[in-house]
Amino acid sequence: MINKDTQKIKRIELPICTTPEVRTYSYYALPQCIIMAEERIGKRIAEFEICETDNDTWTSIGMKKEGMHWKYETEDKYNRFCNGCIYRPLSDNEGYVHIKVNFQQESEPWAAVNVFLTDDEENVLLGDNEYICRFGNFIHDGVSLYYSGKKEQMKERLDGKQGDFVLSLSNGKIECFFGIGKQIKKIGEKQINTTKKLYIGVQVRHEENSFYPWLFSNFIQIKCNLDSEHRRLEFYNFYKKEQFDLPNHFLDYNYVKVSDMLHYGGVKALKWELEQKRYIEIKLDQYYLFGRDEYHYAHHLHQNLIYGFDDKQKVFMTVGYDNSGKIQRYNVSYRDINETLKRNKSHIIKIITYCQGFRFYRFMPEYIQRICKDYLEEKNTELLMQAFLPTEKTVQGIGIYRELCTQKGINLLIADRRISYLLYEHKVIMEKRIEYMWEEKLINEELYKKLKLLSQTARTTAFNLVHLMQKYRFRPDKREDGLIKHMISELEENDKKLMYALVYEWEIDEKESRDA
Repeated sequence: MINKDTQKIKRIELPICTTPEVRTYSYYALPQCIIMAEERIGKRIAEFEICETDNDTWTSIGMKKEGMHWKYETEDKYNRFCNGCIYRPLSDNEGYVHIKVNFQQESEPWAAVNVFLTDDEENVLLGDNEYICRFGNFIHDGVSLYYSGKKEQMKERLDGKQGDFVLSLSNGKIECFFGIGKQIKKIGEKQINTTKKLYIGVQVRHEENSFYPWLFSNFIQIKCNLDSEHRRLEFYNFYKKEQFDLPNHFLDYNYVKVSDMLHYGGVKALKWELEQKRYIEIKLDQYYLFGRDEYHYAHHLHQNLIYGFDDKQKVFMTVGYDNSGKIQRYNVSYRDINETLKRNKSHIIKIITYCQGFRFYRFMPEYIQRICKDYLEEKNTELLMQAFLPTEKTVQGIGIYRELCTQKGINLLIADRRISYLLYEHKVIMEKRIEYMWEEKLINEELYKKLKLLSQTARTTAFNLVHLMQKYRFRPDKREDGLIKHMISELEENDKKLMYALVYEWEIDEKESRDA
C-alpha cells in the first residue's frame, strides 16, 4: 500500500554515478551507476559532530576536524583499512560525550561509528573487545551496545545513521542514550568499579570497501558470437540472471509488471519506490530524452535508471546512454513517463535495492587464475561440464580474436562501436587489476613489471583500435582491412602472453592470498 505522505515529499535524489568502470552494455553499466556513487566508494568514510562534552581537547588518530565536525577521509586508493578515532582521558574518571552521526559510507558488516570507554590507551583505535563500553551505529545492524566485547540485546532495532549518541560516566555508572533531536532515550546502563585511568572517545571502524575486490574479480572472461542480434561480444553471464549471479554482491532485485505498476498508481507508485530508497530500471522511450537522436523524432525503447524525482519541476531524474554511448543524466516529465508505461503494459520494471556488506567479498587469486586459464584455453566459464556441453557458435576467451579477424568480424567491428570499446574496457580493467594485485602484495616485483608492460601495451592497442574503427565509420574510403587484422593479432598475442603469465608464472602464496 502506498503511503499518502509520499505526496508531501517534494524531492528525492538517490546517490548515482555517471562514470561506471564498464559501460558497454546497460545490464552491467546501470548497476554500476548505483554501486559506484560517491557516497558508496568515495574517500569520505564517516562524519560526526560533537554536540556536547565536558572537555573538548581530543587526541586524533586519522581524523580531521572542521569546526565541531570530525570526519574520516581515506587516502588509500582502494578504500582499505578505513579506521580512525578521537579520544581523551577522563578527569577523575567522570565525563561524557554527545555526538551526532551525519554520514556513514555503506560498507562491510563491520562498518561502525562508536562512542567508547576504555582503560587501554595502547589499543584505543581497534581494541573493540578491550573497550569497557562501545555504543554506536553499525551500518547494517543499526544501533548496537557492547560491554567488554559482549553485545547487549536491544528491545527493538534502531537505525542510527543520522541519530545522536551519548556516552556518560558518573559515580562509576555508564549510561548510554540514543535518539533523534529531543527524542533521546536511555538504551542501557552498567556499573563499573576500576581505579585505572579511563579514556572516552569516538571510533570510526569501516575496515575496507568491497567494490574493488569485486570489480577486479570480474570482467575477465569474454565470449563472442558474431551471429548474435544484440551482443556480438560481451563479458560472460554478467547481470543477466541476478537471482543466480554470484558476482552480484551489492544489489537486490524485485520485478514488477508495468500493468501492475499502473494499477498501483503509475507515477505515484514509482515515487513511492524512490521514497523507500529503491532505484527503478525501466525500458524508457528515448523519444522523450532531450539530446538523444530520437528526441521528438522516433520511438525507441532502451534501459534507463530512475534515481529521483522533483515535484516542483514534475520530473523524474534518470540516467541512460547519450548518442556517443556515454552515461548521462536526463530529466523526464511525469507525463512522459506515464505515457511510456501506458504504451508498454506487458513490460517488466526492475526495482533495485542497494544492500552492500551483508557478507564480506574477498579477492581470490585462485579464482582469478582459473578464469584466466579458461580464457587461455577458450573454455566456457559458465559451464561446469566444459567438454560435453557445446555452445553453438559462441567462442570464448582468446578465440574471440580468430572470429574478429574474419571478414564478418571486421565488418561488425566497424559497424558496431560497442565491440571495439568492450575490448578496450577489458584491457583497462586488466591494467587496473594488475596494479591492485601489486598493491595487495599478491605478485612479486618481477612478475608485476612484466604484467604491467603487457597490460599497458594491450590498453594502448585497444584504444587505437577504437579510434581507427570510428575513423572508418565516418571515412569508409580510408578503410584498410590489413591494418585492422594486424591490430587484432597484436591484441591476441599480447593476451596470450599476459594470461599465460597469470596462469603459469604466478605462484600464489597461501599466506598472502585473501581467499575467503
